[in-house]
Amino acid sequence: MEYAITWVILMVLYIPFFHSLLLGIGVDNMFVIMQSLVNLPETDQSAAIPIRIAKAIQQAGMSITVTSFTNIIAFAFGITTVMPTLRSFYAFATLGILFLYIYEIIFFVSCLVYDEKRLEARKDGCFCRPKLNWKPNECSQRNTQQIIFENYIGPGITKTTTKVIILLITATCLCVNTWAVFQLEQNFDPLWYLNQDSYPIQFNDKLKQYFPKYGKRVGIYMTGVDYYEDRKSLFELVEVLKHNKFINNNTLDPWFIAYEKWLNATNKGDIDSSEEYYNILTEFLLLTKEGQAYIKDINFDKLPAGEYNITTSQIPIQHVMINTTSEQIQAMQLIRESIQAINFSHGHDYIAIFSPDYVSWTANKVKILIFFSLFFFN
Repeated sequence: MEYAITWVILMVLYIPFFHSLLLGIGVDNMFVIMQSLVNLPETDQSAAIPIRIAKAIQQAGMSITVTSFTNIIAFAFGITTVMPTLRSFYAFATLGILFLYIYEIIFFVSCLVYDEKRLEARKDGCFCRPKLNWKPNECSQRNTQQIIFENYIGPGITKTTTKVIILLITATCLCVNTWAVFQLEQNFDPLWYLNQDSYPIQFNDKLKQYFPKYGKRVGIYMTGVDYYEDRKSLFELVEVLKHNKFINNNTLDPWFIAYEKWLNATNKGDIDSSEEYYNILTEFLLLTKEGQAYIKDINFDKLPAGEYNITTSQIPIQHVMINTTSEQIQAMQLIRESIQAINFSHGHDYIAIFSPDYVSWTANKVKILIFFSLFFFN
């Protein structure tokens, strides 16, 4: 009990709206129990209090158990989220609903027993004092809500005209909701969860203000590529990337393009063999100022002198500023499609695209696919 009270105090102090959430779930279950007690058959109305309470719980128990545990399971799944704030929220909600269910079965039912004893003793509801010759008020014996449903709403709904109208409204709502689903856009930015006066937010605002054309950095990593045989394919890939609206062309300057420009500028462009290509590449990378800037983009199996191989190289790319999830997914997809459209001598199996920001972008893409899958198959 002490642990339960501690949890309730924490929820009220640290999550102010939690009492409203638990109140809505708890009051609903309380009304179910009370209504089951009121709707007992006449043969059970005159039974002893323990029997009446048992009959009421027998009817309402399954309902409140199913609703409570479905809510618990739904919130418990949320604990698996990677976001700490949401994880705490779902953990508090799960335990809160569980304790609420226990309280209703134990504490609220106990209070209901005492209230039934008060009614049998004809005691006042506020001061619990017995009142002789007590007669119930005529107004309290009339259930206005039940009368409205039995005499007006029930007969009105069962008419053919009303049924047709309800079906038309339902079909219209279904069409509108289906259309609205396809208009949904998922826009997620981790900065939304930070304090708007914090340093990261201020830095990001200034970054967008002074560098609006510079977005996230990406790398196309290539291994198993024959850079001499695939020169035309690599140049074609760069040309395709330059026409990509999500890529900043000013930052697209791979090492093999710079190497080709240097060859033409030094009249060494007439290369007849792969061996000559790599020998002159050594000179470009190690002995020229222009080439030394690109050493960071290439990995070798040994010192690039004599016979050596390029194990991996990258094409650094920088996106323009992308603000929506749909554009982020489209930007990733366009780069992949551009690579797939180029014919390399060894295929595309050893070419990969990576960026730390692509992790969250891909997660958003998967969420959208799951959402539409659930929509169409449920």
